[in-house]
Amino acid sequence: MRTQNREVDEMRRLFVFSVCCLVMSSFLVCGFGNKLVYGAEKPYELKFYSPYYEQHLMVKYAYKPWMSKVAEMSGGKVKIVFYPPNSIVKMPEVFDATKSGLIDIGGSLCGELRGKFPMTELMEMPLLFTSATAGSLTLWKLYNKYPEFQKEYQDTKVMWLWLSAIQQVLTSKKQVKTLDDMKGLKIAAQSKALLDTIKALGALPVQVSPPEVYMAMDRGVVDGCLMPFVGAKGIKVFEAAKYAAKADIMSISFFCVMSEQKYKELPPDVKKILDDTLFEGMVRASGEALDRGDAECKAEVQKTDGVTVYELPAQERERWIKAIMPVREIMLKDAEAKGYKNAREIVNEAMKLSEQYKKK
Repeated sequence: MRTQNREVDEMRRLFVFSVCCLVMSSFLVCGFGNKLVYGAEKPYELKFYSPYYEQHLMVKYAYKPWMSKVAEMSGGKVKIVFYPPNSIVKMPEVFDATKSGLIDIGGSLCGELRGKFPMTELMEMPLLFTSATAGSLTLWKLYNKYPEFQKEYQDTKVMWLWLSAIQQVLTSKKQVKTLDDMKGLKIAAQSKALLDTIKALGALPVQVSPPEVYMAMDRGVVDGCLMPFVGAKGIKVFEAAKYAAKADIMSISFFCVMSEQKYKELPPDVKKILDDTLFEGMVRASGEALDRGDAECKAEVQKTDGVTVYELPAQERERWIKAIMPVREIMLKDAEAKGYKNAREIVNEAMKLSEQYKKK
């Protein structure tokens, strides 16, 4: 009888031990606080959808340093996995795909979603900024101040916002030197501000997503595009475009967001790493990377790609400015018609901030 009792007791102990092992295993698999990151052998991975291909200088000067910093701060336990444009979804789908959690961190052009970001796209107003850095810092300052900007990114956690390097006129078969040379040219662009500006210059605007611009030019669907040197070099536009008119027209806006729910669910240590490496730091890093890359690419395309760069003389540039300026009023009236009564106040503040950041 005693033997039987000992056997029963032993079976009970084995049972309790097995249950404890299963419970501990479940904690290790599912994670418990910071153990999700630092107790796991496999790195905690975050899918990052980039609006730029890997060869773009934005990736070299801003994204890769950020990704390396995240890996370093986490001791290699957090990994940002890079995905190029159109790899998971098409660029116009990035915002919703990120909001739903399909993409962990997603970046794209605001202009790909027509009407979704009316206040952000006000910063695409022609002749408003002279550099990506000044434009990006201005946009970030206004986003943090005005609820009208914040509402556009509802249900997401905004990681950072930025503006492109300054757009130039790039053409495949004809050197543009004067405003008259623009007449009748089919010019590719993305956002409404860009398309309206092209029309004001006397050309025919054609909406084409950036990754498709090279093919559209190569096949003769369009005669050129509005794009910075760094952007065009990054997507091989200069294999089709052999002429550039440096007109310093405008910038276009970009976002990088994360699902709000996904951000809340992150382990505290991962969240802290993102908080310490993103936001205003990446706003500045993005602007500076684009400005640096644009200067480098301008020199490179002239030297290695045989691109002729023509800088508009002051008198001719005044003609362009006069033709473009009415677009500003169109954009302001459009914003006011949509209920943004303080649109002019915001643009006036943007102009002041632009001047401040330009001097720094």
